[in-house]
Amino acid sequence: MRWLLIASRPAAPHTRASWQDAQDLARGGDEVTLLLTDAAVADAVVEPSPVPALAADGVRVLIDDTAAARRGVRSQAARVGRLTRDDEIAALLLDVDLRTVWR
Repeated sequence: MRWLLIASRPAAPHTRASWQDAQDLARGGDEVTLLLTDAAVADAVVEPSPVPALAADGVRVLIDDTAAARRGVRSQAARVGRLTRDDEIAALLLDVDLRTVWR
C-alpha cells in the first residue's frame, strides 16, 4: 500500500504521531511519504533531527520549501531532508493511488 502522511501542526505531540505512523507503516512494508508543511517543518530541524532515522526505515521525508522559507529554517531543512515545491505537493495530493492522512 502507498501512503502520504501530511504533518502541518506545530511540533510535537501531533507531528510526532505522524512520524511514528510513517515509521510503523514503512516497517510493515508499505511505501510511505511524509510531507512536513506549515508549522511542522520546525520539527525536522530540531537536534537531533528524526529525519535520518525515518529515512533509514524507508520513509521518504519531504519538507515544504515555502513553509521552511517562511519560518526561516530553509537552509537547516535542506540539510536534513528534501525540500519540495508546490507542484510536487499538488501531484502527490492528486495521486489517486495514495492513501492520504493529514494531521
